[in-house]
Amino acid sequence: MTDQQTKNQFLSHSEKPAVLAGEPFPYNRLPNPKRFEELLYSIFDVLVENAMLAKHNRISLMPGVADDGKDCVLSMNGDTNGIIQCKNYNNNLSKDEFGKEVTKFALYSLINPTLITDPNNFTYYIAVAKNFVKDCSDFIDDFNRLIQEEDEITKWISFNLNCNPPLVRTGVK
Repeated sequence: MTDQQTKNQFLSHSEKPAVLAGEPFPYNRLPNPKRFEELLYSIFDVLVENAMLAKHNRISLMPGVADDGKDCVLSMNGDTNGIIQCKNYNNNLSKDEFGKEVTKFALYSLINPTLITDPNNFTYYIAVAKNFVKDCSDFIDDFNRLIQEEDEITKWISFNLNCNPPLVRTGVK
């Protein structure tokens, strides 16, 4: 499916949830998680097309589920240099949920090195339908330092190795 076909499909199949005056838009009430991914793809596509994200000149939407911890892939001149992981939850994203997501992607990148072409020029975006729990937001704000001190990282890695069969089959340890 081409990028334009993806946009047209999103626009033709989108059901808009009711918006309440003075309230934030209820993104978590979109008909299904794929609609949220398509919405984020469309937003980032406009940013990329208008050169508002200087690091990226192309975006691709992943076609389905079980996407190795990424919903959209960003690239520059053919080299992957970012991903977007979308979470359409009814609650704010917790630090534990974020930790599991980011470690899942990191593990998949060990299996498939093309997921991160240059670790020094890579951006991991996480988009949520509601918001972040405060400790999660604080963790994200200082991620590069705090991840090195994180006590829960072993738990997050173990969780992913136990819950993601492709990681187990490839022998990531």
